[in-house]
Amino acid sequence: VLDHSELVEALTGTLTAQGFPHRSQQDRLALQSMVHNLIAVCDVTGSGSITRAEFLEPHTGFADTVVASLGL
Repeated sequence: VLDHSELVEALTGTLTAQGFPHRSQQDRLALQSMVHNLIAVCDVTGSGSITRAEFLEPHTGFADTVVASLGL
């Protein structure tokens, strides 16, 4: 299970490693907002966090939704 802050940290590290500029405070706030919105969409249990199943669900899971949202 991953909560909001864990998802933000994981995405920040992954995107930075891939060359995406998410270092400014404005970029960080935008990423936090995106994660918040994606949790609302992908958290089918309503727990406020993302389970492994919610993360991996094809097409509608957190991972695939992030990829689609970022156009990757």
